[in-house]
Amino acid sequence: MSGRTQGPGGATVAVLSLKGGVGKTTLTLGLAGAAWAAGQPVVVVDLDPQANATYALDPHPFDFTVHDVLWDGRPGIAAQAFTASAWGAGVRILAAEPALIDRGQRTLGAISRLRVALEGAVPPGTLVVIDCPPTLGELTRNALQAASTALIVAEASRFGVDAAIRAVSAVEQARESTNPGLHVAGVVVNRVRAGQRQRWLAELTAALPGRVVPFTIPDVAAVADLQEARLPVQAWPAHDSHELTGAFEELYRAVTGG
Repeated sequence: MSGRTQGPGGATVAVLSLKGGVGKTTLTLGLAGAAWAAGQPVVVVDLDPQANATYALDPHPFDFTVHDVLWDGRPGIAAQAFTASAWGAGVRILAAEPALIDRGQRTLGAISRLRVALEGAVPPGTLVVIDCPPTLGELTRNALQAASTALIVAEASRFGVDAAIRAVSAVEQARESTNPGLHVAGVVVNRVRAGQRQRWLAELTAALPGRVVPFTIPDVAAVADLQEARLPVQAWPAHDSHELTGAFEELYRAVTGG
């Protein structure tokens, strides 16, 4: 792990997986919630056409989405699309919409539009968390161009390990080709059941030495409830949320160097 890296206005973290259904948005929201609990301003950029992060954050009415921002592409234009969330004034969102799927399917197109749109739009000291779609298309490439840090989410399965290896390779290629300041903050295993932790940490560590964080995110029932309630896990009173809160605090420190 390296210390905090500065992106446009602060640390900018791309949360990605090249396999769907691994709980990537859960980690995006958990990381944003940990920053919220620490009093750090947060902007969540929802690049996934499914818009799950947008739903969970329950944004105030907005006129523009990340789709509009990517079409426009002017420096700093993202500031006009940020909107407050139900989590409070300290957590804003650049909302997604289903039309993003058209941009995500393209094979050609600018991959620097998000980076340019964020330039000057994010106040210093703000944590930017980008929820990527589970594919390596134009949207994810935009995220890797804009980010200073990549957090890779892995599932506790054989396919999950393979996807994590591909994701690390994609980040390394982005660093070598377009974004030399990008680094992997770590690979984190999500939805780990009791008794599985050591097995999957060992498997991933063997496949990706030096990349895997030394903790996992537990599989608990609170996740679905809190996302439906549109609350950060750090504000959820259920008894099984405390383990999640602790794991997300560790993740926040790993990503920000705090």
